[in-house]
Amino acid sequence: MRLAIAWKALSECPSHRVLLDILAEEHNHRLLALIEGEMPTEGISPEITCHPARTLHFGHPTLDLLSGWMEAFNQFSPEVLLAFYEPYSLQATVFSKWAIKRKIPIIFLSCQNIDRKLPLPFCWMEKNCLSHAQGGWFLNREAAQRARKRGFRGVEAVIPLGVPKELFDFPIRKFDLESPLQVGFVGRLVPEKGVEDLFAACAQITCVAHIAGEGSFRPELESLAARLGLSVAWHGHITGQALLDFYRTIEVLVLPSRTTPTWKEQFGRVLAEAMAAGVPVIGSSSGEIPNVIGSTGLIFREGDVSSLVQRLNQIQEKPQLVSRLAVAGRTRAQFCFTWEKVADSLNGLIHRTYGAMG
Repeated sequence: MRLAIAWKALSECPSHRVLLDILAEEHNHRLLALIEGEMPTEGISPEITCHPARTLHFGHPTLDLLSGWMEAFNQFSPEVLLAFYEPYSLQATVFSKWAIKRKIPIIFLSCQNIDRKLPLPFCWMEKNCLSHAQGGWFLNREAAQRARKRGFRGVEAVIPLGVPKELFDFPIRKFDLESPLQVGFVGRLVPEKGVEDLFAACAQITCVAHIAGEGSFRPELESLAARLGLSVAWHGHITGQALLDFYRTIEVLVLPSRTTPTWKEQFGRVLAEAMAAGVPVIGSSSGEIPNVIGSTGLIFREGDVSSLVQRLNQIQEKPQLVSRLAVAGRTRAQFCFTWEKVADSLNGLIHRTYGAMG
């Protein structure tokens, strides 16, 4: 089947491109993929054509528009359009109109799990896209329920993201109980990610905090770490091999997200990555975190520092628990979070969506 795909993650997270290879090689699809920036020159299936595109920015991310795609899409004549954008974005609206005109089924991607009223014009754009879309890929069940409530009547699938396969090859490390606990965080440095709570908890145990990420809240976090006398290693924004090496450095990953009126954790890919690497995980109760972790990690009440301290103490004091969590987490990641699993589920969604078009 001919598939055209537009997804920012293909440019921002090149590791996601393995999904295209699996769809092409194992599920016999031909793909035209939009890529921004440097074009891949090797390791790409001959059934995949990468076409350059450029994003035009208009003040808000949901108003971004792609340029340089329409002629290529017209010539390729896809049988299904994978427009992996939130349905309230302007680009999703443009893709929707293009697909409707050509009677091509379209599948969008949504992870929005806050059921709040959107301002104009976003509510109009979302209503239009949801009412015309034939398929929806959702990263969490709440996003699917929200879309149904707002008019989506197409085929749906709740499918997680995958993780780099190299993580599964990492040896599960043994703890040095005599040394400070190596505590890791990966993500944006913004208030809702809850790093303040992590630092407050770290101040009550013997540890080194490893922080991978950047954001507007970093100066405040640096000041807080200094006031608390914490030992913090600031790794900055890291990707690729540097991120893989980061997971070799830490002994536990913490995702302490806080729910706000406009946001809660939508997936938590870093949890899946750490689990694949055999690193025990601790997550707050925000959004999708408990569903990603399942019974293979530890959950604390979001915003409750004492609850987080208890979980960190469990990691520090119970090596048998740590070993069990590491093995269970990797097993769960192998079952749920490989790109092969994602591709299998997405392929099913593609065929069901195409069939529903009649």
